[in-house]
Amino acid sequence: PDFKLRLDIFNQLCKGISHAHERGVIHRDLKPGNVMITKCDDGASVKIIDFGQAKALHDPLTDQTLVTGDRYAIGTWNYMSPEQAKSRGSKVDTRSDIYSMGIMLYQLVSGDLPFRIHGEQTESEILHVLENGIPKRPSKLIKSSQIDIPGLPDLKHRSELDWIVLKSIDSDPERRYATVQEFRADLLRYQKGDEPVLACPPGALYLSKKFFQRHKLLVSVLSMIIVSLGIGIGWALVERDHAEEARYKAVIARDEAQQKTVEVLRLSAIQDHEDLIAELDLLWPALPNMIPRYEAWIEKAGKLVEGLPAHLSTLEK
Repeated sequence: PDFKLRLDIFNQLCKGISHAHERGVIHRDLKPGNVMITKCDDGASVKIIDFGQAKALHDPLTDQTLVTGDRYAIGTWNYMSPEQAKSRGSKVDTRSDIYSMGIMLYQLVSGDLPFRIHGEQTESEILHVLENGIPKRPSKLIKSSQIDIPGLPDLKHRSELDWIVLKSIDSDPERRYATVQEFRADLLRYQKGDEPVLACPPGALYLSKKFFQRHKLLVSVLSMIIVSLGIGIGWALVERDHAEEARYKAVIARDEAQQKTVEVLRLSAIQDHEDLIAELDLLWPALPNMIPRYEAWIEKAGKLVEGLPAHLSTLEK
């Protein structure tokens, strides 16, 4: 079918699911195999089938837990919302059906699925893809695969459609359309082309968050390295401050020691001079028998005078 018919088919699908939601029923297994399309005079007629895994929004439709034979969550992996896969179908609301519809719209406008899930993957691997995977823009997928869809708008006019599709299949239910009516209304605004759509491209913060979720181990290792570097740099700065403080204290201690040394030398010189003068007083009066003591005093005074230049030099240092 051409591009316009594809969107018309999806518009009818929106009406049918919206009707079910208004009646308090969540399908939980929306996929192309459960959508019957018949050709009619107006183009195509859409019927939704197989409500066997449906869930009531309020009162339970059954008191039995529905799981597949391999104990996986109910539904089809390629069309199942992350929260439905994680809770095995128990903790879902209408936004889970919106996710499944978004996957079908992605397939209608690009010819392929956003994620390829195969039977060899474990349940944890599938959940990781559903929760953390970032799908390509449908327009880029068409360009790379060169799929031929008659009536497909040029790339410039497909950006808004990309935003609508990606908003509907966001892994976070809070970022999806709240209701099918809101989803359908945004798609109709795109088709008319004269009103802005509610959907918008993801921001840098959201993309960063997704990157961290996909690469938890890498981010953890990098975080540990950054923290270790921070601690190392901090410790080095502290040690540098301690070393500078120690050097400052050493300079202060050296200056104080020099001052005390000068003071000791000065006091020592004064004491030697006073002792010499006091000794001279004892040599009076001058008598012949005092000559040896005079000679000893003169020798002592000479040594004191000879040591004076060295003493002055020490004081100057």
